[in-house]
Amino acid sequence: RGAMLVFRVLVLLVVITQTFLVAVTFVEDSSLQSFVLKYVGNQTVPSSRRSIVIYRVGEVPRDGSYDVYENNIKFFSAAVVAHSASAKHQAIYVFRVVGGKRNKLVRYLPQNLPYVILSKCHSHTAKDMVSHIHTIHILGDQVLSKFHSVMLLSHEARGPFEGHKDGSWWDRIVNTFNARPNVAIVGPLISCEVAPHVQSHGLTFRSDKVLHILSEFHPQKSKRNKDEVLEIAVTSSALALGYQVSSLAYARQWNMTVFDGKCHISRGNYAIHSENPVSWCDFSPESSLFMRWGGETLTRRGFYCQQTMDLILGASTAVADLNPDLHLTLPETNMNGPLHDLVKEMDLERWHDRTGGVAGTVCFLVRTSSSLGRQKAPQKHLDKATRVDMDLDVFIPTLMRQTSPSWEAYFFVTDDQPFDAELQEILSSHRDNRLHFLDIDKKFRPKYHPVDAAYPASDEALRLIMQKPQCTRLSVTNGDNAYGSEVVANILSPTAAKADLILLPLDTRYFAAEGCRERRAELGNDGYDGYCTYFEERHLQSRYGFARRSQPIMGQVDVASVFIDRDKFVDTGVFFNAFSNAKVKTTCVGCQDGTWVETMVSKYQWSVHIVPLNGLKHMVFHGPSPLWCIAAGNVWFDHPEKATCLTHGNIGKLTPPNFDFDTFHNGTRMCLRLSEHGFNTREQPVPIVRH
Repeated sequence: RGAMLVFRVLVLLVVITQTFLVAVTFVEDSSLQSFVLKYVGNQTVPSSRRSIVIYRVGEVPRDGSYDVYENNIKFFSAAVVAHSASAKHQAIYVFRVVGGKRNKLVRYLPQNLPYVILSKCHSHTAKDMVSHIHTIHILGDQVLSKFHSVMLLSHEARGPFEGHKDGSWWDRIVNTFNARPNVAIVGPLISCEVAPHVQSHGLTFRSDKVLHILSEFHPQKSKRNKDEVLEIAVTSSALALGYQVSSLAYARQWNMTVFDGKCHISRGNYAIHSENPVSWCDFSPESSLFMRWGGETLTRRGFYCQQTMDLILGASTAVADLNPDLHLTLPETNMNGPLHDLVKEMDLERWHDRTGGVAGTVCFLVRTSSSLGRQKAPQKHLDKATRVDMDLDVFIPTLMRQTSPSWEAYFFVTDDQPFDAELQEILSSHRDNRLHFLDIDKKFRPKYHPVDAAYPASDEALRLIMQKPQCTRLSVTNGDNAYGSEVVANILSPTAAKADLILLPLDTRYFAAEGCRERRAELGNDGYDGYCTYFEERHLQSRYGFARRSQPIMGQVDVASVFIDRDKFVDTGVFFNAFSNAKVKTTCVGCQDGTWVETMVSKYQWSVHIVPLNGLKHMVFHGPSPLWCIAAGNVWFDHPEKATCLTHGNIGKLTPPNFDFDTFHNGTRMCLRLSEHGFNTREQPVPIVRH
């Protein structure tokens, strides 16, 4: 019955969608001019108070961020709907839809409004600027002379970020034209990449100048070089004719209304993009009114500054909060290309907001030290560069986002360094009564040593927590790990309830290092160019890279992926310290956890439930986790001894001689390796450029 109900719902959705599309009316090119003139004829406002928008709705590629484009159109459509007939400045909105009714984005366009026209874009208009110029020439002077200005937009832009009500977002554009009669083009941003030009997302022409500027760009009679970048050529044409151009962001943030030929200099993550202001970190979406948010810029990992991405999301949700009819699809994945599906899954994981205060049944015993505090020490092989630490401020939210609230976490310090006070401050800042500080006697907190690191304190924590009857499952973990959102639900599921041990899927740098080492040996490539090559190869072939099911064998499991039945543990009474290097000579350094699991199964006949690898939501990420790193939009630094995770911003600060930037920028940007020089001199400190 359930399957039949789902089938009926799907059929109903298909029927509704088809009915909607049948109701949509598209105006042919031959009728477009007359439809616009009919609108103008029904108005009484002068042309100085009326503009026209040409909005191209392209087709989303298969590896594209559909939710980004969907939100872009929803965002702009909300502003169109809110533009009432009583507004000070009026506008007509012409949506040029590639593919017509077949385009999936059509359903989000405003319908049945007298000032909205839908028109099908044909195959010869493959790019935004070509399409816009084609439409402008279709309309011609007979139409354009009836308007104050003409704006060009597409589904690859987000905005307006302010003035949604009654078209008040037009004010900044109209006022610029009115105050500066020689300004022929106003746009959000001016780029100096190749040559100074107003970027095309949200580019607006003064109507009485547009055909003069575009006279040489007629699609059938073009005199210009077809290989020329139109976005640049259009601005060059305007400047050559003696007109001026203006940027909304330049005017608001740097008090430069008319562009004087001097480009504002700033930077984002990478110097190679520094001439393109979309990549900068130092301006807000509101200042530019519209932001480029789609297309090639989302395909290039690290092109956008993280601060800018956060501001776009924040500004988008702020507008949505004020508009009850604007229902954005969240989270939206701003990554195109082969990693889109992985990044989308990670975005869904991080979007969970599950909090609660009920008593837990899965008890996490969390090992911490001062290295997990909020004051980070740099890694030697990166000098002063800051890595992306999986620390307590990453670990704790992954617990709080669990779909099941039935957990508690007990945090304790494992070494002799003073961290207790800072740890308690960090726990308090997260405001969840399931986060507990566990005071461990100093005699169980020896000076750090890699051989038996953290296990004396871990055993003492187990002795204390195993006395709590509500803790049906125990898990010893580190504060630099992270968890999928359904880990607790999976541990408490009926399927796993009878097992003495539950082993969750695991991603760890050790699995990645092992897999790449085997591949390098297989191909006889131990040089610098063997790094990243096989890492990227694996991640492009398999969504989850080197992650795999844990096994009850030393080297195939980590303590964080092990969940222990409390009653069984109390009855057996075998702790990790029984497998220290001093007592078991065959144990590798720090491998007490794997040896303990293997012994419990082989010697004590404990039953095991091994959870299959079925997505990020059931996974344990052993920090620093390569999968977590790249799924979160960062870069894996494939160092021979100390691999780690870096932001794109930090990579932009590293000096070229030591790093293979050519391969990085020409590839996927998911992995960075040392250059041949850096590989051969890696024992020396690596200098970086400081700004």
